[in-house]
Amino acid sequence: MYQWFQNLFQAIKIRILLIAAFVFVAGNWSLHSFILAPSQAMVKVAKKDLAEMKETYIQLKSTDISDIKKSLEREVDYLNEKQEKIFSNLLTDEQIPLLISRLEREAESTGLIVSTDIVHENRDAKKKKAKSQAFVTINLNYTGTFEQLLSFLKKLKNWDEIMLIKNFQIHNRNSLKNSLNGQVQFISPMEN
Repeated sequence: MYQWFQNLFQAIKIRILLIAAFVFVAGNWSLHSFILAPSQAMVKVAKKDLAEMKETYIQLKSTDISDIKKSLEREVDYLNEKQEKIFSNLLTDEQIPLLISRLEREAESTGLIVSTDIVHENRDAKKKKAKSQAFVTINLNYTGTFEQLLSFLKKLKNWDEIMLIKNFQIHNRNSLKNSLNGQVQFISPMEN
């Protein structure tokens, strides 16, 4: 019977060692998977961020303030020239019929059939306040294909006049034809 207790004790001891080994391996795996691996990834990201900040610091330290100032002055000069060009190209009342004629010719040269009308905006405000900007809105009604319309809009992109598209509508009233109808509203600032 004594031998039997010893064998039982030995079997229990082996099982306890196996369970302890399993708990040890599972604990190490859990420690690595849930604590160490994410921490290592965070350390890699932090090292990368630190390297980028060091590089930026070195660039800033080596950059001469006068270079930054010159760059900003060039940008201001460019924007001033652009503003001067914009305000030098404002429409006058005499130029509106010429602009409309040019719009119609460009549209018809692409094959569109067009008609136009004009709406002056802020005319009363122009009389009251010199600071308010007057605008002219040109409604261009068209009929043609999508390709013709796209070609017309591409041509307008190269114009010097300031023309913004305020409203753009396309209708396909007859789905059997490849014909579109619609309206484009252009808005352009005018001289006060």
